[in-house]
Amino acid sequence: MPIEEFSMKAPHSQGRSSFLARATMFNVLLLLAMIVPFCVLAFRPPAAEEAAQRARLHELESRRDGLMSDKARLRQKSDLVANDPEYLELMARDRLMMQKDGEYIFRFED
Repeated sequence: MPIEEFSMKAPHSQGRSSFLARATMFNVLLLLAMIVPFCVLAFRPPAAEEAAQRARLHELESRRDGLMSDKARLRQKSDLVANDPEYLELMARDRLMMQKDGEYIFRFED
């Protein structure tokens, strides 16, 4: 008996493997289409928390700006007290109620 008689021919499976390859590719793409939005939503901070943090940031920035202007004003005032004798004399008369010898100060209330 020749060997060729007992050999079995494999069925034509090229059509079936092509279908399986396309189905597998479709499933992979479908899986990616489901995973990517989930990852984006899972790792994105919630909108309400983000809005609250932005409001807090705006509040802190405005407070910082106010403190910076106060700092500049106080630095200027310190320089005037240290270097300007006329300003120092004016502040002494106004705030400490001081006067020079022989001088009378009249204050009027509104």
